[in-house]
Amino acid sequence: MQKLGKRTGYSLMEVLTTAIIVAIVASLAIASYTRTVENGRRSRGETMLRTIYSAQERYHIKNRTYTTSWNNLGMTQPVVDDFVFSLTAAGATTFTAQAVWAGRMTLTINQTGTLTET
Repeated sequence: MQKLGKRTGYSLMEVLTTAIIVAIVASLAIASYTRTVENGRRSRGETMLRTIYSAQERYHIKNRTYTTSWNNLGMTQPVVDDFVFSLTAAGATTFTAQAVWAGRMTLTINQTGTLTET
């Protein structure tokens, strides 16, 4: 009669269970990281829009109107991450500036400093 030896190693079920748990934890971590990166980019876009708002207010104080010209604001068109900035409307009493992030979001600021996201 042959003596059965002690089994060593892991069963297929144990390996698969471990792989599934690691995959779930990794997917949660990636989702959290993606949200964090997106929030950081949004924050940088908002900061630049507030800078544009300040420049528009300075221009309005001197000229009693807002402008759609980056040169009039003493700046070039900003480049921040993947945002495309534009001065979309301006008049004697109102202006609108936008930051569009590659189809993901549009941030808008107006003459009152109200920042909106669409």
